Amino acid sequence: MGADKASGLLAAQIVSLRHLIAFDAVQVLCRPAPQDNHLVLLCEGYGCASRRALAEAFPALYPPGFTELFSPGDGLPPSICESDDVMQPAFRTTEIYTEALSREGFQDGLTIELRSGTDYFGLAHFSARRPTTFTRDVRMMARGFQVSLEATLGSLMPRPDKAIVAVLRRRGNALVALEAVRDQGAVVTNRLLTTLSRLPPEAMPLQCCWVCERPYLLKATPVGAEDLLIELLPQPLPVGLSYREMVVLSWLMIGMADRDIAAEMFISERTVHSHVTALLRKLKVKRRSQAAIIAALNRWFIPDPAGKIAGGYASVMR
Repeated sequence: MGADKASGLLAAQIVSLRHLIAFDAVQVLCRPAPQDNHLVLLCEGYGCASRRALAEAFPALYPPGFTELFSPGDGLPPSICESDDVMQPAFRTTEIYTEALSREGFQDGLTIELRSGTDYFGLAHFSARRPTTFTRDVRMMARGFQVSLEATLGSLMPRPDKAIVAVLRRRGNALVALEAVRDQGAVVTNRLLTTLSRLPPEAMPLQCCWVCERPYLLKATPVGAEDLLIELLPQPLPVGLSYREMVVLSWLMIGMADRDIAAEMFISERTVHSHVTALLRKLKVKRRSQAAIIAALNRWFIPDPAGKIAGGYASVMR
């Protein structure tokens, strides 16, 4: 499932759940393993204090496994109205509640732990202004909803066993890397950060090719208002294309002429023509227009630092 489709399905699921449970606010968090920070995928109804407290303080105070700890018999998601007396510490005594949620008028709440098999990957918080909203019946309903929510969010999770994963955060007009699984410095370079920071909004979520010492499949998914989750999966360039042939194909995809491609790449038109001849042969087509269509349909392009190629791709695919 694509990231944009999964994000849309998540929003639709929350809308459907509103018809069943009378909650006033919701926040869905993911934690790409093995990182420590939680990323906000969806947040509605909370003020800044509650949003931050639930995303940062809650996971620190109640680490993964709290559901079984506080609901050992049935594994139901804990709620304030039914679980406060067994939670350690009692939720109503925490600053999450006294300094954030209660000050915003919330009196009841429920939190679902999200897992893929035995692997924890996030939380879903729900809050209500009515004090006894999340009763046992509602908790049972939420437990049923958990399965579909885990399936949707699981499709957004990267594969850290093979991929390099990093979280980027916008600072002004730039992006900075917060964390990575491994080899961040070697792959999450200034060139990649600059390229991603200049992409137009319509180019997101992004899937394309990237080359840094070796070729990768690059995926970039916005999470929340400020963060960008990227995944770099080692993968050869398609049909045996060289790096320069791939760059030429990227410019061809958005309709650029040889003279303009030569200017962008600081090479001669003759060299561009040679690359075009080679890539047409490898793609087994005769015309440039055919090569451009194949590139667009398969997302076979390398974005340039100015955002022209990714922006052109987004326009072509509208």
